[in-house]
Amino acid sequence: MAATLKAFTRGLHEEHLQEVSLLFEQRLAVRLRPGFTWLEAADIEARIEAHLDALLIGGEPALEVSRHAAREGDFGEVFGAIVVFCRRQQASLLAEALRTMDLKDPKKQFALAMALRKALPGAWAGFVEQALMQGDARLVPALADASAHL
Repeated sequence: MAATLKAFTRGLHEEHLQEVSLLFEQRLAVRLRPGFTWLEAADIEARIEAHLDALLIGGEPALEVSRHAAREGDFGEVFGAIVVFCRRQQASLLAEALRTMDLKDPKKQFALAMALRKALPGAWAGFVEQALMQGDARLVPALADASAHL
């Protein structure tokens, strides 16, 4: 029974990340559409937050699913995973994601920047400064964007 419950829980967390991804992409598309209203954007944002909240209270299983998504997920799942790491104050998971994430994909770079802009704790400013000083060309655009919003 425990394995079944574990699989069920994992599936729920994966669904939440998939929904975050879908809504993240939808939010981007809506903002590009002429005549979009702030109400549309606010509705999408509220739905994203609801799925992120579910991941935030999901404990270790949600962190493990997020960890996998940061490495292997699409750009919207990367966004969700990074927000979860930041809001859960999981600096080691964020550092791991930054080391292992495929940032050759411009969409993933953009998602990383948006997630850091949204959720990077101000207390981590020193971490961002150190990472920028190392000059890793893969990370500089996203970290520079995030530091501008701290």
